Amino acid sequence: MTNKLNGIAVLVLIGVVAFGTLAASGQSSADSERNSPVGTWLTTVTFVNCTTGSVIRTFPTMNTFNAGGTMLETPRSLAQRSPGHGAWERTMGNEYTSVFKFFRSNADGTDNGYQIVRRWHFLEDDSLTTTAVFQNYDAAGLPTTSGCAVESATRLR
Repeated sequence: MTNKLNGIAVLVLIGVVAFGTLAASGQSSADSERNSPVGTWLTTVTFVNCTTGSVIRTFPTMNTFNAGGTMLETPRSLAQRSPGHGAWERTMGNEYTSVFKFFRSNADGTDNGYQIVRRWHFLEDDSLTTTAVFQNYDAAGLPTTSGCAVESATRLR
């Protein structure tokens, strides 16, 4: 009888340890998600004058940051550009950088070059605040125009 009780006690102890481990791992994964951009974000992009900061125009996009450091950016309209593909990384604490590239097309579908966007992000809870610079390139790969933007985003739940 004592051996049977000891066996039950061991099983209960194993169950308690296993449950505690699962609860702790769930907690740490929720904490690390809160401290990570991984997921999809509903983003408002505002082009601004790089010198004065005055607003040029505002539009919505979606950004998806994948575990492992890749990302996708999708604008409202894909009529004259592709989705953006890129990479992100943590620089320190709640600060991140990302870079992505998308191809541009003329109205007739011919090549109109591409754009590269470089961004600096600050994550606080479920808000992502971003500053960005972009460089446009023509079909031959030569730099043309450039600009600045600010972004605010909330995590899609």
